[in-house]
Order: sequence, then structure tokens, then C-alpha cells
Amino acid sequence: MLDRYLAALVNCCRDVLGANLVGVYLQGSGAQGDYRQGKSDIDVLAVVSQRVPIQEKQQLCARLNHSALPVPATGLDFIVVTENTVRCPVETPQHELWFSTGETWETSVDTGGGTSEHLILFQTCRDHGRALFGPQADQLFAQVPRALLLNALIGVLQWHQARILDPFHDPAGQYSVLNACRAWHYAEQGRLVSKSEGGAWVLTKEPQTMLARDALAIRQGASSRPLPHGEISAFLNRVVEILRSEDGR
Repeated sequence: MLDRYLAALVNCCRDVLGANLVGVYLQGSGAQGDYRQGKSDIDVLAVVSQRVPIQEKQQLCARLNHSALPVPATGLDFIVVTENTVRCPVETPQHELWFSTGETWETSVDTGGGTSEHLILFQTCRDHGRALFGPQADQLFAQVPRALLLNALIGVLQWHQARILDPFHDPAGQYSVLNACRAWHYAEQGRLVSKSEGGAWVLTKEPQTMLARDALAIRQGASSRPLPHGEISAFLNRVVEILRSEDGR
């Protein structure tokens, strides 16, 4: 079902963007062997050679909307960026389009802007991305400088800190904890891994870290009990300080 959906998504991109389309890449949990049916969303990054006219952005959104092309996951997170953006990473990469849709998601359309979080997606694509169309990801995506990536990871953890146990984004708290685990793994190992791999690594490093164990249990469907708010907050703060020390702050 997922492969059929991705093939249909690529066809939509090719129909609308034509020769401007350079590549389409599955990234995130779907490309890292950490996809959980009924729990994970689908993360797709499309690369174009030049700016996309607003009419084509609107056409893409209409074609990819859940009502037109049902998403066989919790939702679709779809981002379009230019080739220059992925080949020459900067502190705040800009996107042409950021579109989200799903059965229970409020459809979101952003036709221009930027965030350091894109750098995490670019590096994940380079390391693990599955090319659905176009060249292999490591031929297109440049290595993101370590200082920029550390800063982006800090930003994501600060975002989580403001949304602990948020009923939409993270009602049980496992995403906050496991994103912190993989950020810590990057700080020490220099490699971005999946949320589950990051959690498992923390447990090998500190077997007594019950927060990581419980977060993994929630992700694996073995538990649904929300994690303690105060412990999540303290863990996020701890990992942010680790990242800052690695960044020389």
C-alpha cells in the first residue's frame, strides 16, 4: 500500500513540475527502517532545479490532498526545495512548498519560508534517503556542516520543550525523548539515526535511563502510559547542554 501511494505521489510531482523536477526522496522513519503502521507519518522531499510558480504549488497541493490521494499513514509531510538549497546548506534553508495533509491532520500549506530543521532532513536524505525518482540522494545532497546540524538539533529540542505532552504532536511524550536520544547520538557518534536506534543507543550507554526504555516501549506499542512531564523536560535540557558543549557554546 505504501509503495503504491509513493508511486502515485511521484506521478503527481512529475505531472505538475515536469522538467523542473530533479528528484523525489522518501526520508524519515520510512527510509530508516523505523516506520510504524498506524503511528508513523510519511516524509517526502522533492527537489526542483528552479523556483516553482504559485499556480504549480497550488496544483500540487490539490493533487496530494488527502481527499484526492488518501494517505496510508498518520499523515504526509511533503517539502519542495531547490537543488541549490540541498547542494549548498545554509543556517536557515528556504523551501518552495511545505505541505501537510492526512485523515486526522489539519491540512497545512506554506508556499515560502525557511527553518534550520530542514538541515536535519537534508542530512537524513543524504545518509538514508530512498530515491523514488532522480539520482541517488548522496549524489545530490551535500554533507551538512556539523555546527549547522548541531544548531538545528538544538532548535528541534527547544521546540519539543515548549510542547511536552502536546495532545496532537506528542500526547505520550515518546517523540520528545527519542528525538533527544538521536540528537545525543549524533553529538557523540557524528551520525543521524532513527528515533528507535537513538533510544536503543542511549540504553546501551546508560542502562538506567528508564525514560528512554519507556519511550521505546510506547513506540513499539508495548505501552501507552504517558511519560512524566518533569522527566521529559529535564532530559531535553540535559541533551541540549550536551549539544551546546559539542558546538563550543
